[in-house]
Amino acid sequence: MRGATDWNPLFLNAEQDKTLVALADVVVPGAASAKVDQFIDLLLSVDTAEHQRDFDGALAAVDEEAKKRFGRGFASLTQSEREMLLTDYSKRDVQREEFQNLKEWIVGAYYSSEQGMRELGWNGNYAFESYPGCEHGEH
Repeated sequence: MRGATDWNPLFLNAEQDKTLVALADVVVPGAASAKVDQFIDLLLSVDTAEHQRDFDGALAAVDEEAKKRFGRGFASLTQSEREMLLTDYSKRDVQREEFQNLKEWIVGAYYSSEQGMRELGWNGNYAFESYPGCEHGEH
């Protein structure tokens, strides 16, 4: 991935990226330092139009909710305002699916990063021989 100083989003615009960075750090503390926004942007740049639309819509909905409640975009909110908004947002049936979509992108990106892998116990000296399967039955 390109260095931070010369990185420009491929799919997201600059405002969307700021919102994503702020959102990601609330969902998974440390996600901003793991540069999950850059990884998500790269993935979205080659994903289907449907997934791109869904992500755009969900991110815009969070930002619009922030503007409606606080008069400014999500990236401009304080940490406590962000947490309050997302707590409320995640409880609403209408917005739960959008928020779940964003969380899945963020969590997946974070735990794919070196920082996230180390949090899961990887120490850089080995590769996982196998990964545990899903224990929740068929999906």
